[in-house]
Amino acid sequence: MLLKKRFVKLKNLCEQIRGVSYTPKDVRDTPAEGYLPVLRANNIQDKITLDDLVYVNHKKIGAEQLLKEGDILICASSGSKKIVGKAVMVHNLTIQPASFGAFCKIVRPTKIYAPYLAHFFNSSYYRNTISHTALGANINNIRNEHINNLDIPYPDQTEQKRIAERLDKVQELIALQKEQLKKLDDLIKSRFIDLFGDPITNSKKFKIDTLNNICDVRDGTHASPEYVLKGYPLITSKNIINGEISLEEVNFITKLDFDNINKRSKVDVGDILLPMIGTIGNPALVEQEPNYAIKNMALIKFWPQSRCSNLYILYLLRSSFLDNIIKNQQRGGTQKFLALKTIRGLQIPIPPISSQVQFADFVTKIEAQKGLLATRLSHLETLYKSLMQEYFG
Repeated sequence: MLLKKRFVKLKNLCEQIRGVSYTPKDVRDTPAEGYLPVLRANNIQDKITLDDLVYVNHKKIGAEQLLKEGDILICASSGSKKIVGKAVMVHNLTIQPASFGAFCKIVRPTKIYAPYLAHFFNSSYYRNTISHTALGANINNIRNEHINNLDIPYPDQTEQKRIAERLDKVQELIALQKEQLKKLDDLIKSRFIDLFGDPITNSKKFKIDTLNNICDVRDGTHASPEYVLKGYPLITSKNIINGEISLEEVNFITKLDFDNINKRSKVDVGDILLPMIGTIGNPALVEQEPNYAIKNMALIKFWPQSRCSNLYILYLLRSSFLDNIIKNQQRGGTQKFLALKTIRGLQIPIPPISSQVQFADFVTKIEAQKGLLATRLSHLETLYKSLMQEYFG
């Protein structure tokens, strides 16, 4: 027989502390005596990251605003609904003392086990509740009452620890699978350098030609067709995630617009998509029969007589080669944009076909291993979601 869950309001189990407000004269970009590191929303990831810190005069920071082990750091204000509400537990923080900025807050546990509470802040109940309640006129905000009024299942301390330990274990396994996937990606990058050298300096002295002479380089629409509730997907840079094509949160267009775009920019299996505006770079290989049109993307197609394979070009564009070009082009610029003319004119080192075939065989083997890991990862993520639903749903 299942025991009925006991729910308690969070206001009875923890306290909330607002972040530090400061003016430009109180802050530095580098460490200095009398200044403490301050975390902001960009530091809230799966775990706390220490990139892009600012340092604030310690006189602006109250004692209660110093981060403690077990605090839950939350992004409390943001223009993005996806970012507002993001939360992470302070654990083994390597910079102490440290504080947090005005667009963040912390929930400090007083009568609840901190790791258990941290998992609650990763639950779909919490995310869905915050998405519906934390709405401002121009910015999304989490007010104290939003957190205080959340209902959390409240078993005894022993059960809280058991639940947290079980969820921690699944998260550790998920992190391990992700790390192994990253190592396989790094292995491909290393093999690329072994075979082809540094693409920026063309260290192996391969012949050079423009990408437009090697491949068919065109682009998708730059217009803004009317979006409809049901129709054909139109993908943009937001649909290229970590080099993969995602049709989640895609916009739809009419068949007429779809056909018009595809008259000059039809995507086929084996093509490479390269975002040109916003999040530029991040190329993706089309591996499944596409049923979408593209906007603000370069489309790289390969002829039978192309002197470079799609896998070679894909990993060349994923390397420091394209990053270097983007960095040089964006100096002094504002909006990120990679012109079609620039892409067509990329100076491409052309290695022997035998080396490209060798590289393709290697990538195929590694991708098979990645597929197995990705399947395990998917199963673990499904398990974690199921357990979260059981404990907090």
